[in-house]
Amino acid sequence: MTPTYWVELSGDAAELGRRELESVMAARFPAAPPPREVPGRPGVQEVEVPDPQTLAFPLAFSRRILAPIAEGPVTRLANALSREPDRGTIAVRLFPGDRLPEALAAEIGEGYKRDEGRRIDLRHPRTTYVVLRGARREEYMLCREEAGTGRAFLRQLRPGDLPFRKPVTLSPLLARALVNLAAIPPGGSLLDPFCGTGAIGLDSGILGYRVIVSDKDGRMVRGTLTNLTRSSIVPTAVAQCDVSGVCEALEGHLPVDAVVTDPPYGRASSTHGERAMDVVENALRVLRSVVRPGGRFVFMLPVPTMPETALEGWTAVYPPLPLRVHSSLTRWVYVLRQTWDEA
Repeated sequence: MTPTYWVELSGDAAELGRRELESVMAARFPAAPPPREVPGRPGVQEVEVPDPQTLAFPLAFSRRILAPIAEGPVTRLANALSREPDRGTIAVRLFPGDRLPEALAAEIGEGYKRDEGRRIDLRHPRTTYVVLRGARREEYMLCREEAGTGRAFLRQLRPGDLPFRKPVTLSPLLARALVNLAAIPPGGSLLDPFCGTGAIGLDSGILGYRVIVSDKDGRMVRGTLTNLTRSSIVPTAVAQCDVSGVCEALEGHLPVDAVVTDPPYGRASSTHGERAMDVVENALRVLRSVVRPGGRFVFMLPVPTMPETALEGWTAVYPPLPLRVHSSLTRWVYVLRQTWDEA
């Protein structure tokens, strides 16, 4: 029987985090049931996977994966903890936002120390247990933290650390989420036709996908290659071309499993004299023949709608996902499925 785990979403961009988890599950565990919300906990999703580490590594908008152990009054949780195998030093922590009394963690933790030699270490534990509020009064849930996600590592990375950068370089956290939303099967291929500084290509390579990049601006192509080389990522193919020339320039490497890109828009992005939305609409027309049937096209725009004519040949997997950048700017993440060649 496949174990059940709980995934704690990050709390920011909740819908984006939920869809990211759903997409990673579909790509890496296609036979597993989709994630489902834990009743009464909108920020926690239940999944059934054989390997929580494999699920945790890619995730950007989730914090950690928990294994439920016991539910009930404090004494039952303390007893359950006493029956846990010796896991070295542990910490018992309260779930953020549940507003549980601090003494609760210490009381439950006493169960672990019943066996001589077992210790609590709140600063550097080998294993962390989490106490959540239960469904009934004075009842709680005890979980063991099985894996931290890639979020903590990604948040430490800074676009400014790259040898080639621009003021609008995509953050590693967001680049990872966009790649995940493409639901690419392991070892699959991804094209970024507006590669910019290479953030999407970089994350695709880290996740083990075949990376194909192109850009109209030769400086961006060279800069992307510089950044990829620094991380020892060798792209499958590279081209300097307008999006309209992608099919010819990359012949032999198409179709791809997905297109993931951050198209040029706004004052900080160069469109070489073209209207930004014209660039995007042209890309939608051209790239429907580049993605295999059923493959996805993931991109961001500062608007929540696109003309229906521009979306011909594509079907929205779900409505655009809002991503609040700051008080005056919200970006919208589009996830489309290629249906142009479907009968």
